[in-house]
Amino acid sequence: MIVKAFVSGQVARSIYEEDEKLFILHVEDTDAARDCTPYDYNLFFSSGAEIKVFEKISIEELRENLLKEKTCFDALHGAIGGMDKTLSEATRTLSIRRAENLVKEPEIFEFIKSRFFGNPVPAAADLKGALKLSKRNNLQDMGFVYGMLIDNKDVPDKILQIFKKTIFRLSLVEDLAKINNIFITAGLFARIFICIAEKNRKELNRLVRNYRIKTGMKNQETVISQILRKMSDELSGVYHLDKEESSFQGKFKQEENTQSFDITGLFKEFQLERAGKKYEKGGSREDRNIREKIESQIDRIVK
Repeated sequence: MIVKAFVSGQVARSIYEEDEKLFILHVEDTDAARDCTPYDYNLFFSSGAEIKVFEKISIEELRENLLKEKTCFDALHGAIGGMDKTLSEATRTLSIRRAENLVKEPEIFEFIKSRFFGNPVPAAADLKGALKLSKRNNLQDMGFVYGMLIDNKDVPDKILQIFKKTIFRLSLVEDLAKINNIFITAGLFARIFICIAEKNRKELNRLVRNYRIKTGMKNQETVISQILRKMSDELSGVYHLDKEESSFQGKFKQEENTQSFDITGLFKEFQLERAGKKYEKGGSREDRNIREKIESQIDRIVK
């Protein structure tokens, strides 16, 4: 039994403890994991990649979770590639199609929505072009994501602004990073985004009233509920929320024990460095082909 495992879909690896020793496992490893060296350890935890923590699981469960996390980021990479206007339409379409195929799995679609609806999208992202390609190729799920962001392009920034102001007013600045992470990974920012897009005060009230989550913070439910309540009141006034029912049927599952993720740096994270600062590229041949085409031009965006 594995005591504790740190899993990152971004770097497709896990470091875990078993029998008082540390091991490292790559998503494509079919044999036993190898000993984790100090270099492996430092590279893994200093990469800035999103990390999830699992406790008391079997090696089979670890492999399953590692693959699931990597697949989530494969979908995210595809969705990001679809917005990169420096790429050819063929490459962008290939990226969007890859994401579309993966988000057929509900949990992966939730992951995409929580990241895209829960973070301001960089100005360099070509949402209109991505939506056009999605419609042309009948890629409906990704078209929904891009379309929602186009129709509500200023909402994520406004939500974040009010969130930070609320944190300041409640004297919770020291816990800002952790609370921000909770709101992203639990899908709270995304659900607020949907309520505003649908002008649905009733659904927003339900979110505040029914919120329950384990965060590891002292008095966590009271703290998070208080933040939600104050944000709800202010956002409802700003966006004149009065619609009775929401037409949005998506669910957002909590992702427990996850380090923070910032989509503003998505283009930088999408390019796994080739000079040893991050891990080498992995994944299927299709994944590698997409990444190779995108990485050849991605520097233009991040500079």
